[in-house]
Amino acid sequence: MSMRMIRLAVAAALAIGFAGRGEAGTITFNFSGGSGASAFTGSFWYDLDTPDLNPNPNGGDYEPSAAFPMGFSVDGPSGSYSAVADTGIVSVAHYGSISINLFSADGGAFYFSIHSQWAAGGPDDLPASYAVTPDSFGSVAVIVNRLGIREEGDLTSVTTAAAAVPEPASLAMAMVGAVGLLALARRRPA
Repeated sequence: MSMRMIRLAVAAALAIGFAGRGEAGTITFNFSGGSGASAFTGSFWYDLDTPDLNPNPNGGDYEPSAAFPMGFSVDGPSGSYSAVADTGIVSVAHYGSISINLFSADGGAFYFSIHSQWAAGGPDDLPASYAVTPDSFGSVAVIVNRLGIREEGDLTSVTTAAAAVPEPASLAMAMVGAVGLLALARRRPA
């Protein structure tokens, strides 16, 4: 193995170690909806770097893709379900309305709507947080007819999930490997 290849391997190991899972732009939200015996919880996620398909100051439209995936999950009285969206749209309007409609290839559907939200980044940016207040109102639904799952109701809370942080042991292993490769490169045949 040449010195140049070893240096490239070390650089790659360090980059992977420090980047963690490589999902810096992905943000997950936990939600709850319904009430009483029909209460349910779930999550949805998207990449904040998803490009705006309708760039203008009055709103934005964002779609899931291989480069910028989106997904959703639910756990409620009628069952549990999780999927990566194949199609759909996230629409952000200048007056503070956000609508998310995501669909999976196996028939899952996620509908999320909240009003009176003013995104901190700008009126047409994907929100990095949501707030359910007395002035806002919203609804959420996850429907998977083939599984008999139908969870829908008023939105009662939305919180930002904790970001994934690389495990210290993984970083330590990457560093040990990088140091080992450097030591191997320094050994010169006599």
